[in-house]
Amino acid sequence: MWQESARFISSNKDTEGNLQFIGENTIDHTPKDEKVSVFIGDAFDLTGDRTQTDFKTRQTPDQRTIVESYKITLKNAKTTPAKVRVVEHMYRTANWEITADSDPFDKANSQAMEFNVDVPASGEKVVTYTVKYTW
Repeated sequence: MWQESARFISSNKDTEGNLQFIGENTIDHTPKDEKVSVFIGDAFDLTGDRTQTDFKTRQTPDQRTIVESYKITLKNAKTTPAKVRVVEHMYRTANWEITADSDPFDKANSQAMEFNVDVPASGEKVVTYTVKYTW
């Protein structure tokens, strides 16, 4: 029987080894060997707060520049450490460079970067960066 989508159920073992339901979603029809993204829910015990800490503009006859800095505070209320992927979109212009960063990052594409950080159990992790846009 041909199906356009499939139901996906996710579970995880608890400390006693019992399966615990953690989320579900459907997967749309996908070509063979293609990547599938599945949303299984929001983590209520992981939170983030993003604050712009600096913003400067500069204009010369030949170039315009914006320099801005951000602080991202990640909090983990779980009793176990968590791996968190922070995706930041560089939307002002395609010409950007990171001039300061607190943690290693990957340039995901021409307009996005990713931090992959560990947030300690019952703790927090602060990620900071400064980006310079030119055009």
